[in-house]
Amino acid sequence: RYALGEIILVVVGILIALRINTWSSQNKLQAEFDGVIEQIHRDMVEDTLALSSILTSLEKTQPYIIKIITDTLSLDEYDECQCMFSNMNYIPFYFKQSGFRALDRFQSSARKDSLITEILSFYNGSIETVSNI
Repeated sequence: RYALGEIILVVVGILIALRINTWSSQNKLQAEFDGVIEQIHRDMVEDTLALSSILTSLEKTQPYIIKIITDTLSLDEYDECQCMFSNMNYIPFYFKQSGFRALDRFQSSARKDSLITEILSFYNGSIETVSNI
């Protein structure tokens, strides 16, 4: 009877230890996932700011470009336009991809769910679209 109590106590101890280990692993995995999502958020904020800056620059020159194309640019506008275009350079845009790459690695190794699939699909499509421009 004493031996049976000892065995039950050992088994319960092992089960508790396994449960704690599983819980700890799940918490570690969730913390890693949260970190990846935070990196994606930072990347998207930086991408949005960069694109906003590029668009603002292009919006300033758009009226002049339209007049150049339609051959309606006056001499005064030409001087203005020339000054503006001399300060304008081509600004390439590249998505920040550190969070995207981390999520891709995370998905391969840890878990698959619809949020991860949607984010990866968005990035793959967006990167391809911007690369083709």
